[in-house]
Amino acid sequence: MIAKPTYEELENRVKELERETFDRKLVEERIARKEAEEALGKSEERYRNLVENSLNAIILYRQKEILFANEPFFHIFGYERGELQGMVVDDLLAPEVADGVAELRRLRLGGKIEKAAVYESKGIRSNGKIFDMEISVCVIPYQGEQCCMAFLSDISNRKEADQALAESEDKYRSLVEESFDGIFIQKGQTILFANKRLNEMLGYEEGALTGQDHWVVYHPDSQALTKERAQARLRGDEVLRRYEVKLQRKDGSWFYGEINARPI
Repeated sequence: MIAKPTYEELENRVKELERETFDRKLVEERIARKEAEEALGKSEERYRNLVENSLNAIILYRQKEILFANEPFFHIFGYERGELQGMVVDDLLAPEVADGVAELRRLRLGGKIEKAAVYESKGIRSNGKIFDMEISVCVIPYQGEQCCMAFLSDISNRKEADQALAESEDKYRSLVEESFDGIFIQKGQTILFANKRLNEMLGYEEGALTGQDHWVVYHPDSQALTKERAQARLRGDEVLRRYEVKLQRKDGSWFYGEINARPI
């Protein structure tokens, strides 16, 4: 016959179970904390790699004080890493835009601007050279405070290319509009553009040819030849670019003209 446990034995067994449960929970907590720390470490490493390998300059700042900058920042702005200590955001801004950016920062920290809008501004490099840049800023919590993370892109090359393109287009437009020849561009059978001279030659008001079927330009006697050569040209076949055709005016009269056509 098995003897019944005494009250003291039962009490001791309960205490043992409590200790075992506490020890097991302690181990589980330690394992969970270790796993969380490892996951956080991996997350921070991925974040660090993302930030450091970004093509944009990225800075973290509190009020105006810069707390962190990635490697592209030093490349774009021309500073050495040791010079970051004591730098403020205003050191990166051209004088003429500093006040405007400061106002945006105030509104953003005050919750007046929610989205990280992208806008253009003017930066200043360590050598004093001002350049065009694109900025996007968001507010993030850091060490118990609201801080700003800014993404800065050097767009000076793009702006210069845009300016050169605009100047090139202006020169091209002037050349086309002042030409003594009639010039038009067609897609399929539709005239996308016709210069002033072509409208005058064919008796149309300026801009009237745009959107019309290109056959209005040609006399019916020349349409078959023009179509055949246009199709061959678009196929990439070698075809005579310059040849004579009959051109037709708006009033139905016609005259001989010379075509010089090519695909663009």
